[in-house]
Amino acid sequence: ILTPAEFCVLECLAQSLELPVPRATLSTQLILHNFVGTESTIKVHIRNLRRKIELNPMNPQHIKTVFGVGYRLTCHE
Repeated sequence: ILTPAEFCVLECLAQSLELPVPRATLSTQLILHNFVGTESTIKVHIRNLRRKIELNPMNPQHIKTVFGVGYRLTCHE
């Protein structure tokens, strides 16, 4: 079960499937939905999402970090 903030982050990533989403965009989306949108809270939400949707959160296959940019959600068929 996702928290509302985790759902907000996942929804933002899904809307840009396969494309990198800047941390600033994720932050803005969280703030627009009345959540805290600092870089540290984004990291926590990403970590929690990975724990919930990845088979191995230490080697994520779905939520990838894009160095210097943010994160992207990948789709494996």
